[in-house]
Amino acid sequence: MNKKLITTLAIYSAWVITALVYNKKTPEEINKEIKDNNSKDWNIFSVFLNNFIEIHKNLLDNLKAKTLTEENKALFSEKKEELINTLKEYENKAKNTYEEYKEKSVDYKKDWIELLDKYYQEWISKIKEVDFNEIKNNFTSYIESLKNKLKK
Repeated sequence: MNKKLITTLAIYSAWVITALVYNKKTPEEINKEIKDNNSKDWNIFSVFLNNFIEIHKNLLDNLKAKTLTEENKALFSEKKEELINTLKEYENKAKNTYEEYKEKSVDYKKDWIELLDKYYQEWISKIKEVDFNEIKNNFTSYIESLKNKLKK
């Protein structure tokens, strides 16, 4: 069978069962309402629409009566308080962690600045020690040797 047809039949069956359970009007009362409305098409639709809405109101009232008991309300309030307390704990942990890392970052910043300054001073001293004439002579001799090799 087609899955759409099975789904449609299941939904229709659920609606019929719901209508039978939660409809507080008898078929005779519905027929009387239709006859009282002069049997016009719009009035018939209006009667069925009102009945449809009434069935849903009855269904919701029944669900509210079963679910919104004092016991469930108390349980909900308890769980709500637990959740609020848990969230406050996480908020405090987050604040503490932030403050801890904020303090550590200052220390790390100082350490990094000192380290960078140390390397900077070392490289500056190495650059000052370099004899550019010696480098120039070495480079020139290397170029000359390459020229000689290329001529051969």
